[in-house]
Amino acid sequence: AYARETGQRLSFHPGAFTVLAGKNPATLKKSLHELEIHGKIMDTMGLPRTRYAKINIHLGGAYGDKDAAIARFIENYKKLSPAVTTRLTLENDDRPNLYTTRDLVEKVFPHTGIPVVFDYHHHLCHPGDDTVKQALDLAVSTWGDVKPTTHYSETAQKDKPKAVFRAHSIMVEGYINTYGHDIDCVIEAKGKERAVQGYLALYG
Repeated sequence: AYARETGQRLSFHPGAFTVLAGKNPATLKKSLHELEIHGKIMDTMGLPRTRYAKINIHLGGAYGDKDAAIARFIENYKKLSPAVTTRLTLENDDRPNLYTTRDLVEKVFPHTGIPVVFDYHHHLCHPGDDTVKQALDLAVSTWGDVKPTTHYSETAQKDKPKAVFRAHSIMVEGYINTYGHDIDCVIEAKGKERAVQGYLALYG
């Protein structure tokens, strides 16, 4: 009730082991159960069954065949209840063997209607053939009349030079370019609220 009264937009991001594209039946069963729990919690909180209150996940591994993994994801997505399907979103990946924004928009969205959460840092790790603007434009096009959500983070290498590039920094310093889109942005930094406050201090 407090979130609704104060205009806060709430979302869930289940863990990396919530996978709908895998081959393991036990993992799939647990993943479906995990997502249904998140859907029930959102229903209990009185949150809308729209992507305004999103449940965001990654598509999952490629398992040596991205197209086959996508097909499994689409089939398993159909097993979810409306409490989940009306809220589910997908984000682009940070590993070169996984899914770009274009992969999700062109190969998953037409079959499921699942909007794409554009992750700026993941795009820098694994851009495919698109610029940031091109990929953001693609992702935004999947949201319909719901305000799109994006993710922003920066590499941990600026704090720890030996860290892998895809790891997240404590704070963020760069300006988030929305390229004219009206979007919400989740700052995914180890500093959490401090990182948000730091960004607002820099850019207002």
